Formats: sequence, C-alpha cells, structure tokens
Amino acid sequence: MTPSAPFPAPPNEPEEYLCCHRHCSPCIKDYYREALARWKLAVSEQGGDPDAVLKALGRAG
Repeated sequence: MTPSAPFPAPPNEPEEYLCCHRHCSPCIKDYYREALARWKLAVSEQGGDPDAVLKALGRAG
C-alpha cells in the first residue's frame, strides 16, 4: 500500500511544555510512545509501512 492509503491518523506528540520534567511515571511522553506503538501496529496490520506514512505526513518515526 502507498502512504496515501486511508490509515488512522497517528497520535500527536505532546508539546514540550506539557511535560513537567519531574520524571513522573508514567509521563505524558510515555503515553505518547505507547499510542505511537499501537498506531504503528495498526498500520502494519493494514499492510502499510508506518515509517513511510509518517514521512509522507512530514513527521519523524
């Protein structure tokens, strides 16, 4: 499949100011990483390349 195939939208990375930098567990960034991993799995299961989709959207993987 091509990156333009209809895949679910990837999660948005939280803005840096949303993290309090107090080493919370879990941190808002942990939630983002978990959501991104679930999104990558969903795209892969649909036959897509998550990194190619992110690249097409102008985002890093």
